[in-house]
Amino acid sequence: MPIVHFSVDWWKTLHQGATVFGPDRSIKIHGPMALTLFISFVGFTMLFFWILRARYRLEVRREMASSVTLDEALEARRREGALQ
Repeated sequence: MPIVHFSVDWWKTLHQGATVFGPDRSIKIHGPMALTLFISFVGFTMLFFWILRARYRLEVRREMASSVTLDEALEARRREGALQ
């Protein structure tokens, strides 16, 4: 990963220069474009965590449903053993 990052500075003829931040960490991107980039970053991060939360809740519900089924199956097997 560092090679990919630093290749922009090492081989300037092959790659476009840094567009968002310069080597001295100064912002090189125009104001409205930086705002759009920031809003998009925040929006997609929030979307990611919302989907992650929904997926987690789905797995918890699925686990609860399967554990109820397992408990019922164990109880049925215990009743079978008690009848014999």
